[in-house]
Amino acid sequence: MFYDAVLLSAFAERPVAIRTESPDGTILEARAVGTTVSTVSPDGAVVSFGVDDTVAPPDGEPSHADIYTAVCPYVRAFPGHEAYERWADTVPAATVAMPLAGTTEIAAALVA
Repeated sequence: MFYDAVLLSAFAERPVAIRTESPDGTILEARAVGTTVSTVSPDGAVVSFGVDDTVAPPDGEPSHADIYTAVCPYVRAFPGHEAYERWADTVPAATVAMPLAGTTEIAAALVA
């Protein structure tokens, strides 16, 4: 999964290559060390975060499986904001886009 590499880069003490394919087939690549992303291709690439509107919240604390079910299908990378917008209009989730270069900092905060 794409975001696993982002999480790894947030905690690794060595360079991590991140490579994924957007829903439209565009290949996106980045290189990161810790929470610093040094390269992103293509320039202007964005990442979506979202939560499925149809997944009912659990009665207690969410399990890892609950989170994966509700969130993981909506963590995607796109070559730019327009590609993200086209995709976001087709999914049953509330999503936001952010620059791919900032995703390692978010990943570190999410698992801290």
